Amino acid sequence: SFMFMDADYNLNQWPGPVPPFRSSLHVLSQVVSRTPPPRSRDNGGRAVLDAGSKAIDYGSAPPLVVASPSASVEGEGLRCRNGGDEHSVIDLATAELGQDATGADKFPVGRAVWLVPGHCDPTVNMHDFFVCHRDAKVEAVIPILGRGPGS
Repeated sequence: SFMFMDADYNLNQWPGPVPPFRSSLHVLSQVVSRTPPPRSRDNGGRAVLDAGSKAIDYGSAPPLVVASPSASVEGEGLRCRNGGDEHSVIDLATAELGQDATGADKFPVGRAVWLVPGHCDPTVNMHDFFVCHRDAKVEAVIPILGRGPGS
């Protein structure tokens, strides 16, 4: 957990001169459906992602949404909720979370969304490879050999 700094482990921050930890494990998903904000209430609707409980663990804590893999978890403020085996849902509680300063949708269909798993161990167990990248370039693809039940 320490190596990856999943969302649950990242709650263990302390005040002082130590900079906040950044997560090194992310699940890349994308918005596949978007509900517009209802006109009668001041909320931003919701964004449905293509990564559900078969792609990311929900047992310990829900995943966090970050702007990019290099972003700090602190201050992002968005968590997903489980939308089933194939989907996660981001509830955009206020219009500000759903729209940028110009009024454009922050989570349009097709937008890539980086998720920090709530618990890294069972999330890693659901995948075949680590795709290691730096500065938006893939540097290595490493097979996850000891995965699956009974491995």
